[in-house]
Amino acid sequence: MRTRDDALVYQETQSSDKTTKTWDLNYLDPLSALYLEFEATNEATNVNNFLSDVITKVEIVEGSTPLYSLTEQELEALHFYKRKRPPVLFPSSWNAGTQRHGVLMMFGRDLWDTEYALNCKAYKNPQLKITWDLGAVNALGGTTSFAEGTLKISAIAKLMEEIGEPGKFLSAREVDTFTMPTSGTHPTEMYTDYPWRLMMLRSYISGSDPDECIDYFKLNCDAGKFIPLDNRYLKQLDAEALEMFGEMRFRHDILTATAASIRGLLQKETRFDFKPSLTNEFTVFSHPVQFSGLVTMNFVARDGSSAGTRRLWGEEFGHSLHATVPIPFGDMDKPETWFDATRYGRIDLLCHAGGSAGVSSVVLEQVRPNGE
Repeated sequence: MRTRDDALVYQETQSSDKTTKTWDLNYLDPLSALYLEFEATNEATNVNNFLSDVITKVEIVEGSTPLYSLTEQELEALHFYKRKRPPVLFPSSWNAGTQRHGVLMMFGRDLWDTEYALNCKAYKNPQLKITWDLGAVNALGGTTSFAEGTLKISAIAKLMEEIGEPGKFLSAREVDTFTMPTSGTHPTEMYTDYPWRLMMLRSYISGSDPDECIDYFKLNCDAGKFIPLDNRYLKQLDAEALEMFGEMRFRHDILTATAASIRGLLQKETRFDFKPSLTNEFTVFSHPVQFSGLVTMNFVARDGSSAGTRRLWGEEFGHSLHATVPIPFGDMDKPETWFDATRYGRIDLLCHAGGSAGVSSVVLEQVRPNGE
């Protein structure tokens, strides 16, 4: 096998701050992955507003049919659960600072998987489709947002030669998105069209763990004919995920005033390590609150005067990227252990409330034949 990279687009500055754009995928060789990179510049400040939030959808489509469809947050989390290492994450709220996030959209179990890859030749007009809104969190035009007209997009195709034409690829799709009720159960009718390799649940609310939104869930196949997951609690599944995938760490630079709350990208066991970017700014600071994706800092200036706003070199530690919990089916490297959902006419996911109304979603990674 020979591998090669093709720059579909590199550092292309986007004229629109809110739109959807497509690029044709006219490749004759199997596509192992697309490396997608997004970059944008902050205005004077841009606190708690990340590229993960404003790239709202990343898809591979054939006409109106989505072959692969996730939000950027979901795609970044899936990258970690497939690679066991974080994607490229450089969140920053510095004055006129640059944020840059890079992620692999992988069509195999990992990069350069010769058994599972996207065969673009099997489709009439496959396209990469990206939707974004730079003002989705903080409205553009002020001092606390992304700077207008600064989004840059890169897409690098990871191609494999001399391997034949793989008959299938791994497709990831968002099945459901909803606000979790504070009591009762939220039902989701799941896809039964292809086998499942991994399910991922996301439930986010500021200052809470995912299990405070979804307490436990049940997968019910054909009204009780088979129950592959029976009353599994998210708190315990999150512990399994920590053992299986480990923690992550990445640079996270902060511009903040003392006693202000800072939002992280990691929702569980969140810790921050901050250092002053200028050695004479201050010498004493502490983290009085540090949990569930939030940290509150207290610091004082070296001369004892009011600390004001400070620019910090930062590093973030923890797990549960973007408040997600992965649920693998069997051994993620062994297809014979994955869950064959096609054997059932209906599968329902029943999520039981944990008391907090979190923004939630359900994602499936499935085995999909090329050409379908």
